[in-house]
Amino acid sequence: MSDHCSFVSSQITITFGYEAKFASHYLPISMYHLPNSMKKLIAAGLIITLGLSACKNKNAEKEAEKSIPTKDAFAKLNDEIAANPNRAELLFERGQIFIQRNVMNQAFTDLNRACELDSTNTEYLMVLADVAFKTFQIKKASDAFEKVVKLDPKNKDAYLKLSELYFYIRGYQKSLLYSNEALKLG
Repeated sequence: MSDHCSFVSSQITITFGYEAKFASHYLPISMYHLPNSMKKLIAAGLIITLGLSACKNKNAEKEAEKSIPTKDAFAKLNDEIAANPNRAELLFERGQIFIQRNVMNQAFTDLNRACELDSTNTEYLMVLADVAFKTFQIKKASDAFEKVVKLDPKNKDAYLKLSELYFYIRGYQKSLLYSNEALKLG
């Protein structure tokens, strides 16, 4: 476990004490009507989810640091896609390059097409869902994450992302449900 994840783990241990009580005071106004015990439970669950997500995001940052392909390599990939427009892996590869270049609309288009061509590839679906979430296409993101969970019920990352997504749209009960599923998977 990395130093960052060890730190997060130690913070999670503390969560069930003071931090859960503290965090429950900062939940959205729409939750003020809930009993304090429920607020503390929601706060603790969300702190744990965010802690687990932080470990994953730290590893994802290292992956993102890979170099962006040269213009020649990108042109070659475009030529391959023009010659083989129904090869999902090529569209997925180009979609990832668009993500690295922060051209999310093009990334979404390529990833969506890759998922249409290979609708059971959970890696494609996860990346598509991430891009959809980042571009505020919440319905598309939730549908893709839900499909991943159906295809791969042991995909902890999909549960964590669903928890984050539902928290974002104030679906706190579903957020907690998905947090618990992620925790059950370890």
